Amino acid sequence: MTIKKAKPILWCREVFGEDAFVDGDGNLLSNGAHIKPKVVQHIDFYGNGTTYNVQTVRTDEGVTVFIAQQNSQRAVRYILPPAVLAMIDRQRASLTKQIRRRNGQRIAEERAASGLKPGFMK
Repeated sequence: MTIKKAKPILWCREVFGEDAFVDGDGNLLSNGAHIKPKVVQHIDFYGNGTTYNVQTVRTDEGVTVFIAQQNSQRAVRYILPPAVLAMIDRQRASLTKQIRRRNGQRIAEERAASGLKPGFMK
């Protein structure tokens, strides 16, 4: 049995057929830099499996991500435009800042409780 590799531009077309998602994907792929689609399989604690096909495309307008989600009940496709990806990056940076601040405060309190002075007060 041989496994047929899909061409990057046609991977959605082979899985889903012709529709606006595929047309948008093909147009962006022909005009921008892209990576091969990657497959992520996730099984939740109930044993339900979900497959995600993810492809990222960079054009003059920014980065766009195409996601095709498939499980036993349905197949759903998403296009994440540059504005949405920028918002996700801002939220991730904000969460990182909050976690670092909390850890820094906790470490400072632990050091103060053990009698250690900060380096700038020595």
